[in-house]
Amino acid sequence: MLKLGWGSGRFTQDHLYGHRSGVRACRLLPAASVLVTGSLDKTVRLWDLRSGLPVSESRAHGGTVRCVAVDDDTLVSGCTDGVLRMWHAGGAPTAAGEHGGAAAAAPLFDLASPATLLRDHAGPVSSLCMTEAALYSGSWDCTVRTYARGYDRHLAHSGGASASGRGRGLTLAATYSYGDFVASVAARGKHLLVAAGADVYCHDQATGQVVRRFQSLHERTITAVEGTQNSRMLFTGAGEGLVLAHDLRMQKSSCVVWHHNAGVTSLAFEDPWLASSSADGTLRMASRQLQAPSGPAYCVDLFDQWVACGSEAEVVRVWDFTAAGERGCCQQRLAPRNSRAHRRRAGRDATAAAAPAPPSAPTDADTVHCGGGGGDAPAHAPAGLGCGGAARDHRRGPRAAEAALGAAQAGEAAAAAGPPQQSQRAAPRPQQHRGGHRHRGKREQRSAEEASP
Repeated sequence: MLKLGWGSGRFTQDHLYGHRSGVRACRLLPAASVLVTGSLDKTVRLWDLRSGLPVSESRAHGGTVRCVAVDDDTLVSGCTDGVLRMWHAGGAPTAAGEHGGAAAAAPLFDLASPATLLRDHAGPVSSLCMTEAALYSGSWDCTVRTYARGYDRHLAHSGGASASGRGRGLTLAATYSYGDFVASVAARGKHLLVAAGADVYCHDQATGQVVRRFQSLHERTITAVEGTQNSRMLFTGAGEGLVLAHDLRMQKSSCVVWHHNAGVTSLAFEDPWLASSSADGTLRMASRQLQAPSGPAYCVDLFDQWVACGSEAEVVRVWDFTAAGERGCCQQRLAPRNSRAHRRRAGRDATAAAAPAPPSAPTDADTVHCGGGGGDAPAHAPAGLGCGGAARDHRRGPRAAEAALGAAQAGEAAAAAGPPQQSQRAAPRPQQHRGGHRHRGKREQRSAEEASP
């Protein structure tokens, strides 16, 4: 892995080789040190994040693997042939090592084993999302199908039930129809978010009813949708390259987060970070811009300190930001205490502490007032996001407003304490005159001495 620095933070980068064509889908499962990828070569691969090596490969699908979903119990892939393929966790340890060593740990999923097939869709499967209770699949047949994850008694008696107690049976529970192709599905909090054509539908997961519908948010087709777990914010990306944020509690609440030079292909959200991939070959994540291996970036996933990206190349690129978190993403390089820069910074801090306290930040942890965007710019946006262009702050989501409120309270405390004591400095010595003034003073002193009795 290559040790790199970005700004004042650090991250490590790795390239995973094994696919024979472009990587169309990726999902991280850091708790099990697993990365799952789907490719144009019609296979699904399982990778070990620690070693960067492939540990399992599936049989060839009937077409391109466009999406995958995974948790510690189940792995599902969606293909252009309209079939969902499902594997369950488990498997016996591999044989002993070549030199008589101990048996190696088996991979979490044995993808070489036959998969369970679900043939309910009539078109290519474009998006998958899995929760503890259900699996959601979106397709180009203009539908989203909901599969309930139930407890299979037959599997339980045969010893096939999962240790987590969720069971391994999938039952088709509901089907939602739309007027256009379904490009993206995301289940966040109590909402099911569906991007179909130029519209976004917000369903209540419990009842299936549409509680909110956004129409014509973008100039082109919406390609990706994401949301927060508190069911307050919605993020969309589209073919014109814009990434927008929407407050689900407001009527007119859209704001530009940032834009790419080509269409947005994927979104990923892990509080408080939002990441996007684009056909221009770049990834955006707050103030960072990362580069895909080669060609258009097809997919991105974000989980804990890990970021994974698949592109037109056969390479999967993975970033680990653990070192950046330890050092601090915005930590400044401190100057020596006796240096001129340190004294200037101390003077500025004292002046700022003596100034009147700024107005208190908004009490809502998810919105801040955002003006000056022009046109139909909204009145509210997620904390740290500015209207009309790039992001204003590296912090995202609810934590930005909390930090602003803490800074305001610190300013009030400093103002109440009064201005800082000024250090006593010695008066500067008068500068001596040179030239004729010095000699004239000596002559006058000599004449005064001669004139004295």
